[in-house]
Amino acid sequence: MSMNAHRLETFSIFLGTIWCVVGPLVGVVIGIWLARYWQRKQRLLENKRSECRELCPEDWEKLRDVLVKMSRRELAILNETSPLVLGGHGPHPH
Repeated sequence: MSMNAHRLETFSIFLGTIWCVVGPLVGVVIGIWLARYWQRKQRLLENKRSECRELCPEDWEKLRDVLVKMSRRELAILNETSPLVLGGHGPHPH
């Protein structure tokens, strides 16, 4: 066996030994990072949900009133020859 082959074999054994110690630690660190990332993401989503739940009933009523007024305005814009007013049919030919 040549000197270079022996050094390469020794170095590969050394790296294998080091990786046996460091590898699990790297796995634990990556696992901790992923868990924290997931928890942070879930916490942000939960905060958004709770903010939505905290909206006052008055706010929901205001939103409903705005939507109703908008729909009434759209209906007022339609004239009697509109296909929507005539039940989906155009003006009757005479």
